[in-house]
Amino acid sequence: LGLARLHGEDRDLATRIRKADQVVQGRVVLVEPAGIEEPRSEHAANWYRAVVQVASMIKGRPDAKMVTFFFPTSVDRMWKDAPRYTEGQEGAWLLHLKPNDYSRKSEMIPGLTALELKDFQRPEQMERLQRLATNR
Repeated sequence: LGLARLHGEDRDLATRIRKADQVVQGRVVLVEPAGIEEPRSEHAANWYRAVVQVASMIKGRPDAKMVTFFFPTSVDRMWKDAPRYTEGQEGAWLLHLKPNDYSRKSEMIPGLTALELKDFQRPEQMERLQRLATNR
């Protein structure tokens, strides 16, 4: 079953999985300010870091036990649609080093990120995520 035979939302998600640098399933065990110095700007992201205890590595380094990624907490229009993550949150994250759709912001991105709502998948989506990841 190739990408061409998938429909609608499955095709979009399969494409996002393909573009992701890592896809991890697990639980957020730590959320804290990232301590990243940013230029003074109305568009400052106010980066936080999330640490995920990995239950399953869907794409990426299979030996990883913990994965760290960054997310903005600013309410500025540049970052307003980016999801915020919390300790205890469970699911899967599609992590990107330099997301294409944020190319103008890429110099601001400190590492792996999950900036789009679709970059987080709820636990009940794991079977679908696994299926789409293996059909790349």
